[in-house]
Amino acid sequence: MSQLSITLSRSAKDIGAFVIMFIIFFSAFIQFAHLVFGSQISNYSTFYNTIFTLLRILLGDFDFHALKKANHIFGPLFFVTYIILVHYILMNMFLAIINDSYADVMTQLTRNRLTAFNGKVVNCIFVSPINYNVHYTISTSICNFLFVIASR
Repeated sequence: MSQLSITLSRSAKDIGAFVIMFIIFFSAFIQFAHLVFGSQISNYSTFYNTIFTLLRILLGDFDFHALKKANHIFGPLFFVTYIILVHYILMNMFLAIINDSYADVMTQLTRNRLTAFNGKVVNCIFVSPINYNVHYTISTSICNFLFVIASR
């Protein structure tokens, strides 16, 4: 759970910028759909209905034939442009922001674990017991084994 909260906190600035850009694109599509299709299709008749219809299109619930029937040129052009820009490009940008932040978090957590482990290895090797040769051989073998396990 801490990985999720760290990932979201590290990506907050980028997600904020993305949300502003998404709102700009989405509001442009809302206005266009409402103005072009609002008088002919009931799902686009009010601004509120247009918002929910475009959100439903993102989820895969759409009526392409109604758009094409309302306007033979702008219907298909609007639909294809909306799907490409909002669904494919903007949603993939959002996932890339989250993925990039998650990779940074995992790299940092791995470094922290290896740093802590390397400190234990140094303590394991440089401890000087009474019987140095026996302890050095045993501790080196144990430390090498632990290093192999920790690096996986």
